[in-house]
Formats: sequence, structure tokens, C-alpha cells
Amino acid sequence: MIQLRRRLVTILSTADPSDLVARLSVTYAVIDPDQNESDSNRSPAHVEYLALLALGLGMPRRSIDPREQIGLTWEAIDIVRDLVRGAADLVLLESMKSRRDNPDDRPKDIMRASHADEGRK
Repeated sequence: MIQLRRRLVTILSTADPSDLVARLSVTYAVIDPDQNESDSNRSPAHVEYLALLALGLGMPRRSIDPREQIGLTWEAIDIVRDLVRGAADLVLLESMKSRRDNPDDRPKDIMRASHADEGRK
């Protein structure tokens, strides 16, 4: 994931980040009213992530061949989707590990109360 983020920073340092973010804002997150939101892998959060990263780099204007700009734009959004999927996988794995390590994850005070009730029987 570190290499993906590095590549993303390289893209934003090569491309015109203002154009990249503007292009994605218009074309990427178009909402299809007939499609369930959970069925789409195009989230406005992807564009927001890129915009914040570009903003952090200062968003300088650059002159770049439009065909190269388009290619870098779609490569950037593919990387963001990969990063989001990777982060989601890490959260799932951490949740599974936590569940394995703590199979009964009820709050401790509830557990004490249930054990106290068992002792009264």
C-alpha cells in the first residue's frame, strides 16, 4: 500500500492536479438512479481523498499533454480504489483477529452481572 501511495503522489506531482480533480469530479462519481449505491465501486470519497492529497501538495498548475493527463487521472483513481479496498480488508482482518482473541466481546460489567446472577441460582 505504501508503494501505491507513493505512485499516487508521483502522479499528482506529474499531472495537473487541479485538472485531475476537476475531471474526476465531473465524470467519476456520476450517480445512476437505477443502481443501488452499495453495488457501485465509485464513491465520492475517492475523489475527495485525491482532492485532499492534491491540496496538500499545493495543487500547482502544470502544462501536460491532455492524453497523458487522462491516463494519469484514471490511474490515480484506480490506485485510490485499491487503497480503499486494502484499508477495508485490513479493517476486516483486524476485526476477525479481535473476534478470535475475544470471542465474548460483551462489556465486562455485563459479564460480571451475568456471572453474579448465575451464582444466585
